[in-house]
Amino acid sequence: MRLWREDAANHFLFDTAIFWGDKVLCLETGQTAWNDAYHLAKSYFLSHRYAQAEHLLTTPLRFGSSSRRSAAHADVAASAEVDPLAAALAATRSNSQLPSAMLARAAAPGVQAGVPAAEWRGAHEAAQLAEASAPMQRGLSANGKRKERGFTVSGTGTGSESSGANDEEEEQRSSQRFKWAEEQRETLADLRTEMPPPDGPSLVTQSSVCRWLAAQCMVRQGKLYEALDTLSGGKDDAQEVEERHGIKAPAADGGIKLSSSKWFLRGQIHLRLDDSEAATQAFMRALALDVKNYDAFCALVEGRLLGAAEQWNFVRALEYVAQAGEAEEAKEGHELIRLLYTSRLDKEGAMHAAAASAARRTLLEQYDLSQNADVLLGLAEELFARLRFEDAHVVTSRILSLRIDHEATLPLHIAVLFHLPAQRPALFLLAHHLSDTEPSLPASWYAVGMWYAVAQRWAEARRFFSKAVHLDPRFCAAWIAFAHSFALEGETEQAVTSYSTAARHFPQSHMPKLFIGMEYIAQGNLLLAKLFLEGSHALFEHDPLCFNERGVVAFYEKDYESAITHFRTALELAHETQEPATAWVATQLNLGLAYRRAGRLEQATFALRRVLELTPLDARAHAALGAVAHAQGQIDAAVGWYHASLALHAGDEATTALLELALQENATAAPLSHGLLELTEEEAEEEEEAELENVQVKEQSLDVSLGSALRSYEGMEESVDMELTDEG
Repeated sequence: MRLWREDAANHFLFDTAIFWGDKVLCLETGQTAWNDAYHLAKSYFLSHRYAQAEHLLTTPLRFGSSSRRSAAHADVAASAEVDPLAAALAATRSNSQLPSAMLARAAAPGVQAGVPAAEWRGAHEAAQLAEASAPMQRGLSANGKRKERGFTVSGTGTGSESSGANDEEEEQRSSQRFKWAEEQRETLADLRTEMPPPDGPSLVTQSSVCRWLAAQCMVRQGKLYEALDTLSGGKDDAQEVEERHGIKAPAADGGIKLSSSKWFLRGQIHLRLDDSEAATQAFMRALALDVKNYDAFCALVEGRLLGAAEQWNFVRALEYVAQAGEAEEAKEGHELIRLLYTSRLDKEGAMHAAAASAARRTLLEQYDLSQNADVLLGLAEELFARLRFEDAHVVTSRILSLRIDHEATLPLHIAVLFHLPAQRPALFLLAHHLSDTEPSLPASWYAVGMWYAVAQRWAEARRFFSKAVHLDPRFCAAWIAFAHSFALEGETEQAVTSYSTAARHFPQSHMPKLFIGMEYIAQGNLLLAKLFLEGSHALFEHDPLCFNERGVVAFYEKDYESAITHFRTALELAHETQEPATAWVATQLNLGLAYRRAGRLEQATFALRRVLELTPLDARAHAALGAVAHAQGQIDAAVGWYHASLALHAGDEATTALLELALQENATAAPLSHGLLELTEEEAEEEEEAELENVQVKEQSLDVSLGSALRSYEGMEESVDMELTDEG
């Protein structure tokens, strides 16, 4: 029967496994019943019968020697000769695990223990006869004589004489039947009162595995505090001793330590109780105890419970070598674990991206994992962090072709489709496919929300983002997108509230704080904006967008030198991460404006011309160059720049006002050649040639510096392309 139970569970025939597992548990009288009870509880758990599994694990077992059982049920065995069915019922009730108060209640109408079948049927018929005779008693005549129904006359006597005799016999039989029923009822009450208590232990007090399984059942039922108490209770066993050996001890059987799984369950409970700090510590303890616990790794990294620097410091410090033991195969396996984890860590910093790239290259070359979805996902995340959406789309599409609806890849793939206008139809089809086939997956409704966000239908987008986070409160992408829908619609107050909720769920992620700072800049609240931007910078020091926003705050505070420093740092970081230069045109424009306000006009001209090289149709850059020329006294050049700006953005009030001012100054200014009349013609020509040479020298130096910058950028682009080609 144990073999049948195991095979049924392996074949997902859980009802069959429960059926035979229950029979094994009833037949087993020794301590082997502990294992049988655990396997039965596991079958209950796998078939989502959590209450039954918890009851089995937390209630004392009933087992013992056969002599004790026979002594406890001697009366039942004796009555088996009279009525086997009644004896079986009495034995079942005496072995019940219900409280004695419930068992002492009056029995419902049914078979009475120890009553012969024929006698019980007679008593039952007497009861029915007494119930049927009640209306007949109400049918007596006025002189006291009974109005009988169904009366027949015998062939040898009168009807009245026969009726009297039959009544007396029937009353006698009824009295005997009721007497039998009353006696057996008293016997059953005595049997219930003298029922022996359970003689077996409660498994949650004896086994760490059973405590862990019982806590799992409690978590599924929402009993979170009871689950924490269960995990902390019980006496020491082999698993607890294994944990006390420390994080350097390898697993006794080479598998995954149960203590690591228990700490992971504690972390999940703390997350559901909104205690992020305790959850983080529990997940870190789980991964430190056993580096093979990938669930704990995902909870820390993908759940954004650790910042970028904390991720790298913690994962690098894990005891891979010590937990591997002495076997060479185990050492090689733990080295593989280290490389896999390194390839999935945060890649937004230049140094981190290089380390992750080196680990990924090792996985491809030495372990031949070029077709593994998790390894390719690390490459896609790096490309997305560099804003190379086309390349990231190629990689994510390959992953989904290898493993359909890969859950870790779907949010990234959806975001890539959102950023590529040519892939909007693919986003529509993917959203329909996921909502039809995987309605319980949060990424399905995230895809639907992103489709509505493409069409700028913010209300519908928010509805589906909300559904995604309802299915998974730890879905970071949906939380950020939900808040973005308010920000892009201009609802700054709601956006700040939504970003704050995301920051509470993901305290170690710098993005919610960064976006809150940006919203406060839009509101003009520079003090709070600066506070949140500094908090975001403390979590991640290499984010170019954060430096750009800090530069904007300094610009509005008229601290132009600090603004210039922040803008230049943002451009350097963006260049190091090999993001496309067109993605940082706004930062380049901000740098030019800061140079102009600081009075560094030549550097402002250089920065603004760089903007026009990247986006020739930028009206703001044309207007800013006109303002620089205007400040240098080059009125004609300023007028030309203003006209170019208005041609691209007609009706701009600020540019129109500057153009009118420049035209008035040009009309009222004295002829510029009056200063040359005092010079000879030869001196005037020499002065003009010298000025022309200076201009040419400046233009050549500008071309040289710009050419070197472009060559450096192109070289880094080629290196990344070569890596993508090698790994793709």
